[in-house]
Amino acid sequence: LLDHTVDGCRMPHVPRDLEGDVITITIGGNDLLTNRDQYLAQGVDSFAAEHLELLDRIRQANKEALFMVGDIYAPQGELTEAESEGLAAANRAIAENCASVGSSLVPIN
Repeated sequence: LLDHTVDGCRMPHVPRDLEGDVITITIGGNDLLTNRDQYLAQGVDSFAAEHLELLDRIRQANKEALFMVGDIYAPQGELTEAESEGLAAANRAIAENCASVGSSLVPIN
C-alpha cells in the first residue's frame, strides 16, 4: 500500500505515472479555492479540462485498476449562490470525467 497523499495538493502536482491495482483520488477542491475568483467569473470549463487530462493520464497508466474518484464536498460555512452553483458545476464535470475514463465516482459528503 502506497500513500501519496499531500494536504493542499493541486492538480498540476499529482503524479501521473504511478501504477497500482486500486487507485483512489480526491482532487480539485484546492484548485477551486486557489482560483476561486477566476472560476466564479469564467465558469469551470478549464477546471473540467485539467481534471479530465489528469484522470485520463492516470487511467492510461492503469488500464485494469479499480479507479475511484471523489467529488468535492461543500466546505463548512455558507456559500453564496454563485459559489454553490460553481461547486455543483464542478461536481457535474467530475462525474462526466469519471464516466469518460471508466472510473467510479465516490460522492464525498
